[in-house]
Amino acid sequence: MRRIAALPLIVCLSFAVPAAAAQARAVVRGHRLAVAQCAGCHAVGRTDTGPNPKAPPFREIAAGYEEHSLQKRLTDIDETGHYDMPPIRVHSNDISDLIAYFNRLSRTAPETVRPCPRPTACSRPAEHTQSR
Repeated sequence: MRRIAALPLIVCLSFAVPAAAAQARAVVRGHRLAVAQCAGCHAVGRTDTGPNPKAPPFREIAAGYEEHSLQKRLTDIDETGHYDMPPIRVHSNDISDLIAYFNRLSRTAPETVRPCPRPTACSRPAEHTQSR
């Protein structure tokens, strides 16, 4: 009888563990993208200072936007830019990864974002990160 009662828990955990691992990989990819494409102007970490004083730190952006509005804002930046910021081509999957990183940034220090132990498991195919 206990085995039958434990079955729903086992089923739930079998879905939760892969989802958590996928989310962790998205956070790592988002952090890498932020460092590669955004750190030229923005502070992308929890405590760093960005090179452009007009560019808001990611920690402030993460604290000031809900996920949906942040996704819309990033899509707008991809299409038209934002104030002094030029358009930056970012694939929709990359925007999702940035959102995952912003969500983590609003909760924890980026130093807790560990590099992926298997980089090929965390990276997207080349066509996803190239300009359209």
